[in-house]
This record gives sequence, structure tokens and C-alpha cells, in this order.
Amino acid sequence: MKAEPVHILLISGSTRGASTNTAVLRTAEAVAPDGVTTARPELLAALPAFNPDDDHEPLHPAVAALRREIGEAAAVLFCTPEYAGALPGSFKNLLDDLQRHVRRPQAPSDGPNASSGG
Repeated sequence: MKAEPVHILLISGSTRGASTNTAVLRTAEAVAPDGVTTARPELLAALPAFNPDDDHEPLHPAVAALRREIGEAAAVLFCTPEYAGALPGSFKNLLDDLQRHVRRPQAPSDGPNASSGG
């Protein structure tokens, strides 16, 4: 009996084209072992600014896609830069969109950080 593949969602906290954090996730995709599938949706830049007043159906298409992707994943790997000692605003926005709607306490997650210097 063949086991179902484990699906891992890879989310970059950077919108930069040459992001080292996105490069880490591309490497994770490339070295994923047999039995592991990955998805690396590029939704961060498409997310609207979080507004609790807009947190109802119909959702913005990028928000709906993000929530669906998270819901389908067995695990999530976040890789995000730090700016001024904090998360980038766009990544914080992503977390705001998820915080009340994604209940996955059993799903493992991790958050490496890549830096090109300093």
C-alpha cells in the first residue's frame, strides 16, 4: 500500500525577485524527498491590506487562495526576512489574514531566515 504524499506549503515573506528567503524555499522544493509534494504560491504581493471589516464572503481572490492552500497543507515552511528587527509588513498582513480562520494546531510549521549579510 502506497502512502499518500505529504504536502508542504512553502511561503516566502519577501516580495523581492532576488530574495534569499525565496531562494531557500526553491532549494527546499528541489531537495524534497520522494513522497513529499510542495507548493510555493506567490500570493504575498497580491494580498490586500488586512481590514477586519472586509473579512467575510466573498473574500478577495488572493485571500481565498491563501486560506485554501494553508488548509490543504500537512505542514507549512515560512521563510521571511527581518526588517528593522521585525517581520516585513506584507508578511504580517498575511498572518493577519490567517489568524482567525486557520485552525491547524496539529500542522507543523517552521520559519528559517536567510540573510545576505550584516
